Amino acid sequence: ALLLGVPESDVTSRIQEQYVGLWMCSFQTSKGKESFSFSVTVSPSAADAEADLAKYRSNLELAGETAPFKDDPAGAYSDITLGDEAVWSNINGTLTVRKGHLTIQVMERRR
Repeated sequence: ALLLGVPESDVTSRIQEQYVGLWMCSFQTSKGKESFSFSVTVSPSAADAEADLAKYRSNLELAGETAPFKDDPAGAYSDITLGDEAVWSNINGTLTVRKGHLTIQVMERRR
């Protein structure tokens, strides 16, 4: 409620298992105008999670048609120090953090 700037009673939460190992979680105001969402992925191993994040970086470069920091101050993504590895992207407005075999991706707040 604090992130959405509304009373707790105006927020609806939803958790959906997309497939084994991936859950989507969201919080939406009763008027449906603002939302906050994140996903939690539990990979079979830290190596699998690390490989998935490397693929994600590559996909961001393709989607943004740019390498990290090239032509755009933010580039396709920025590596940041958080967990074992983390990525912020202006391409899709997400923060993705991996710690071991667990990956959490926070999506930009929708208004």
